[in-house]
Amino acid sequence: MSDGGATKFQFRLDAPVVSALTALAQRYGYEVTAYMQKVLVNHAIESGLMEPAEESRASKTQEVIEAFISLSQQLYAEGRFDEHFQRTVFLAAMEDATLRSNYEIAVGGPAFESGLPGKTPLNMYLGWYIKNAIGVDAQTRDGKPVRTSIRNAPIQSYTLLQERL
Repeated sequence: MSDGGATKFQFRLDAPVVSALTALAQRYGYEVTAYMQKVLVNHAIESGLMEPAEESRASKTQEVIEAFISLSQQLYAEGRFDEHFQRTVFLAAMEDATLRSNYEIAVGGPAFESGLPGKTPLNMYLGWYIKNAIGVDAQTRDGKPVRTSIRNAPIQSYTLLQERL
């Protein structure tokens, strides 16, 4: 999720391994491939083989993802869900000084600044994590997700959400 790009991998796992990983992912509010990504990123961070700046950014990104998942689940449990839930979570996250600081390290600059190279991929992932953490769906029109724009926020656009039918 850094501005240095990403590499896609394909590999096979035995069904019992996938089953266990799926159960773990659900337990922690992740989709299974996101959970596998988390495990691999954390392993790389713990290896000591990354450059210090990239290790810090990767670590803060993981902390941000975990905090957004937890915050999403908390706000959902409080009954704060509506179609603009992604906006709600982002704005609530920016009220937490530690989370905002970690987010700024992860994106490489001020939370409310536009055009930071680290923002687009991380915000896209965070929207996905928010949706999956609480088990809702994107609203669609003609088979495409419905998106809306926002000003003066850490995100410029987000997908409208709905309860699963």
